[in-house]
Amino acid sequence: MHDPADRTSPGGVVKPALGVSPTIYDRIVSELATVLPNEGCGVVGVVDGAVTSVYPVPNIANTPDRYTMDPGVLVGALRTAEKLGEPIGGIYHSHPDGAAFPSATDRTTDVEHDWVHIIVGFAPNVPVMRAFLFVDGTVVPVEIITSVAMRP
Repeated sequence: MHDPADRTSPGGVVKPALGVSPTIYDRIVSELATVLPNEGCGVVGVVDGAVTSVYPVPNIANTPDRYTMDPGVLVGALRTAEKLGEPIGGIYHSHPDGAAFPSATDRTTDVEHDWVHIIVGFAPNVPVMRAFLFVDGTVVPVEIITSVAMRP
């Protein structure tokens, strides 16, 4: 994937990173754009630090300021990913009129805090994707590396 030394801060700390191929990047942004002006959401399979699959999940809240994943579709995605050997390791959602940064609601209500959280902000009409981890109440940025080779 990516040499961890390239992500080492001056203090010697390795920054977390997530591989997202250009194809998957475009797919996530496209899926989220189709449900604007409401928030879109879904989950992603992650293997060896890279997103390998995308599972859109309908937002049953159907609002522009929050999401609630359809439980039946979410369970189906979890089962499919397990069968494929690509465990779910991340959540993605959009901020239709906001920045790609976790809101207070995101930090307190997201499903799995040990998963990476990908947020696509659509304000000001140019999609920006960022990723984060939530660690002990702290938002930790995760570098998105788009120059990853995907497995066959």
